[in-house]
Formats: sequence, C-alpha cells, structure tokens
Amino acid sequence: MNAPESAPPVRLYGLAGCGPCEVAKRFLSSRGVPFTFVDVAREPERRNLLEARLGSPARGVILEDGDTLEVMQGVSVAVLSRWLSAYRERHGFTPWPRRGTPSRRQRS
Repeated sequence: MNAPESAPPVRLYGLAGCGPCEVAKRFLSSRGVPFTFVDVAREPERRNLLEARLGSPARGVILEDGDTLEVMQGVSVAVLSRWLSAYRERHGFTPWPRRGTPSRRQRS
C-alpha cells in the first residue's frame, strides 16, 4: 500500500520487553509501518491508562495515530491486522494491485 504524505506517525506504548509489545513491534516493522516505541515506565499517564484498562501494563499495548488511540489486549496478528486496515482506511492509503490480478491497464 502506498502511504499518503499526511499519515500521522504511529506511537506504540508498552513496557520494554513485554510479550505483547514485542509482537506489536515485529508486526509493524514487517508491514513497513513507521512507529516510535514509547516505554510506559517513563510515561506515567499512559501507564495508568494501560493499568486502568488492562489491569497491568504488561497485558497489552496502546497504538496512537493522530487523534486515534486504541488500547489493545490480546495482541495477535489478527487483531493487529484489523487495526492496520482501519489505520490505512482512515489515512487514505491506496492499495496496490493484488498479485496475479491484472491491473485495469492490462485488462484494456
């Protein structure tokens, strides 16, 4: 997918070394999504939000892009893929043609 110039940067909030955080970091990196990891041990406000929503900051992550904030428990490829689809739609990404599918130019 082609990223529009105006897509806001993604901030991933979590605890350094926690399992869900590592899954989210690998997912974003493998999908080419630029992000900044913020260790909530250094950001008490976000740590409090994670604890209030999840009971422990090691049980999930917060993904923030622009005005959208999503607290995610049960971090998995499926959950992250749904988030990524919504992120792309919110920010006007244009899909690339699927492999094996002729583009409109090729069909003409």
